[in-house]
Amino acid sequence: MTMRLPIFLPGIVVACSVLAVGASCGRREQAGETIRIASVLPAEHPSSQALVFFQQRLEELSDGEVRVRLFLNSQLGNDIETVEMCQMGNIEAVFISSASMSQFIPELTALSMPFIFRDSEHVYAVVDGPVGDGFREKLGGINFRVLGFYDAGSRNMMTNTGPIESPADLAGMKIRVMPAPVLVDTINALGAAAISIPQGEVYTGLQTGVIDGWENNPQTAASFRMYETGCIHYAHTKHLMIPDMLLLNRSFYAGLAPHVRAWVDQAAREAELHQRARWQESEKATVEQLQEAGMKFNRVDLEPFRARVDSVYETYYHRYGPEYEAICRRIAETE
Repeated sequence: MTMRLPIFLPGIVVACSVLAVGASCGRREQAGETIRIASVLPAEHPSSQALVFFQQRLEELSDGEVRVRLFLNSQLGNDIETVEMCQMGNIEAVFISSASMSQFIPELTALSMPFIFRDSEHVYAVVDGPVGDGFREKLGGINFRVLGFYDAGSRNMMTNTGPIESPADLAGMKIRVMPAPVLVDTINALGAAAISIPQGEVYTGLQTGVIDGWENNPQTAASFRMYETGCIHYAHTKHLMIPDMLLLNRSFYAGLAPHVRAWVDQAAREAELHQRARWQESEKATVEQLQEAGMKFNRVDLEPFRARVDSVYETYYHRYGPEYEAICRRIAETE
């Protein structure tokens, strides 16, 4: 069921033209190695700070032999554009949600199924275990090496028209989701109308009424200052827990000297553990920050929301078959 990207990908020429990294598109720096990482997240986001940790640690381990350059806040394009650039070798690495990668590896959709994870520890157990190893192998088949799975917390509903307390409150509301079919289907099943637009367009979309709300974690809401748009109602629906990923171009990795690969692997693992350890602390502090900025938080009874998503499982079990259903069941059963 692995989907391979086409050889010629749209947007590559344009994306390369805006790199402005002091080297031609797809060519390594002459002195040592340079790893360019693209992300749609702004510098203030805790996951961006984990990328800074990776940058500093790798440069420290290599004594400057390997440099890392960060291109945050969609500087090089949206998530799909930068994934394509990384796969082709026009940049070396990309930080992205596993939901966005599911359009290239359909099995990754399992990580985006509604209510499939119990908590962050459950996510770690899955991605660090046999299920995660299977995803690493499949991503290797389309020229990516996974440098880490990062905590992205739970995704919750944020709206500008009033608090969401039950699925009925979502009726008629346009809610932004990432460009992944399972997210669209989940939000629709919960009772809203899902609108798939890039992260960089959410702020304006809320301001102009293109969308009535969106779903994400507190840290992302704070990093993009979404409360300035009037989107101040935050309901803890916890309908999704989708890990992020740091991906490296596999061909680039294979071309590194063995001792350089060891530095990259060590720095990547340390950054992954650093980010996970800091996430929970960051979320608590961020909620307090958002409350001070005027956001209003409310808990909900999750059972009515869970009861709405059985159809999503039926749809994807039918679409992807017994192997996919087995992956989802292994995730649910992982301790």
